[in-house]
Amino acid sequence: MNERPEEEALAQKTLLAQTGVEVRVCVVGNGCTPQVVPPGAIAVALPENIGIPGGRNAGVEALREAGNPAQYVLFLDNDACLPRPDVLARLVTAAAEHPEAAYVQPRLTGPDDVTTPRRWVPRLRAGVPGRPGTITCRRGR
Repeated sequence: MNERPEEEALAQKTLLAQTGVEVRVCVVGNGCTPQVVPPGAIAVALPENIGIPGGRNAGVEALREAGNPAQYVLFLDNDACLPRPDVLARLVTAAAEHPEAAYVQPRLTGPDDVTTPRRWVPRLRAGVPGRPGTITCRRGR
């Protein structure tokens, strides 16, 4: 919603700095026109905020329509950044090592790269951030 231009620019900078992977970027304005869009990126302006899942789906659809589909998709919020340039390459390696997994994700940390943000709850009943836990799903869909 264009409320964090500095954070958005930093998030995009750390994404574009990734090595060992091809990165294609789609910036979705969920209820706005994106103001911070790197060169060569796709921009999607949704007329209304349709929620996080809807915004993410719109971005994936825009990338699909652009052709050359990707094997993996990363959703990076505008208040997050990747702390090292090998994060995506390491995630791709982890996904290849675990083809039975539905998804892989990095462990989220605060600005100190150690603590887990209290507002983020990644999985159920997992007291140790580095240990896998149960995820939720909706059956019948």
